[in-house]
Amino acid sequence: MARFLQVARRAATPVKQLVRWYLSPVGVAIAAFFALSLALLIFGQVSLSVAVLIGAAAVALPYRMARDRAEQRHNAAVASARYSELRDELSMSPTFDEVDKSLRPFRQSQRKSITSLRSNIADLRRSHAGHVRFVNEEVERIEAQVGTLERFVADMDTSASGNGEAVLDLQQQVSELTKSVSAMRQDSAKRSEQVDHLVDAIEESQSTIASDGSASHFFLQPGYKRRAELGTSEDAERGGQHDVYDYALGVAHEGDAKRICDLWPGSGDKLMSRFEAFETVGIDEATHLASAREAFPGAMWVEAGIIEPQLFAGFDLVICANVLEHLAEPDVLMDALARSDVESVVFSTPERNALLQADGRSFGPPQAANRYFEWTSAEFARFVDTYFDVVGQHVSSHDDTSQLLHARRR
Repeated sequence: MARFLQVARRAATPVKQLVRWYLSPVGVAIAAFFALSLALLIFGQVSLSVAVLIGAAAVALPYRMARDRAEQRHNAAVASARYSELRDELSMSPTFDEVDKSLRPFRQSQRKSITSLRSNIADLRRSHAGHVRFVNEEVERIEAQVGTLERFVADMDTSASGNGEAVLDLQQQVSELTKSVSAMRQDSAKRSEQVDHLVDAIEESQSTIASDGSASHFFLQPGYKRRAELGTSEDAERGGQHDVYDYALGVAHEGDAKRICDLWPGSGDKLMSRFEAFETVGIDEATHLASAREAFPGAMWVEAGIIEPQLFAGFDLVICANVLEHLAEPDVLMDALARSDVESVVFSTPERNALLQADGRSFGPPQAANRYFEWTSAEFARFVDTYFDVVGQHVSSHDDTSQLLHARRR
């Protein structure tokens, strides 16, 4: 509906200008000239009719040219004023260095907190190890005593059959010592389990963030735990998503796209094997572009660290295949895409419900150490809908359990 209204407004603009022209004094005069010329033509005065038309043109053209010049000056003044406003806003906006400097104390505080937690975990492990050693030494000492008593009881059985009461007393002592050893073992196992649970809880609290289901938590369900830091495992997903690129190719043809951007293109083969008829650009970090540059030296590969709307200027279609789940702040990328002039974006990301049978982690964090989180289809649609119009969505491949979503600029 919004797009229809936008097209209707554009179509009505020249009509409004024409009505405004004919309602102006000069427009009324021109209309009178045309009426007079038509009357002269009806009465056979062709030469006079032509003369009147020439007179009307002589009046209209200078007025029109003057009006166009005035409108151009007005538009230039408006554009200049807007440029000044934007320049002032930009000058007042904090630079990246200023933002980084303001965040530095918070980062240092977080690092100190993490260091303190890790130190507490180490102290707890050392204390637990010391307790385990003490328990083991006590158990060995008591077992040695039990062994001595058992041998003494056996000797008494063979050498002094008349000392029945003494034997029974020793046997009772052996039984009590055995029970004491068993109780100590159970207590040690229980404490070990408690320490392990405590250590796991501390490590999880410093490595995950619990979602509250809001936009600031990317609409992940309440209670879902996303990672605070990524692991060091390699990204195996860069070799898949062939159906995502096939779908993107169809979107490009349907929308008559000219320039295609691929975020995280991997080796570049999925992009170059399908979009050779288009102008393509692959954007990634320098370390990830080496293989693409080697395989396709004639293609355009761009290194990017900071994501800004200008990065996507002039692109008709952006392919974002399994990228968002690797970003701590995916909303930064989404905001940059939404504020650019990109017409369509094709996303893919793992579908959490489809992964349940694989790892059973419905509340996170993901089993893959290189992902911060995983969305369900409903959560991901809500997240994307904050920035774009969602055109379509489905699970793209049951083999890699990814979901595909096609979004269009509002």
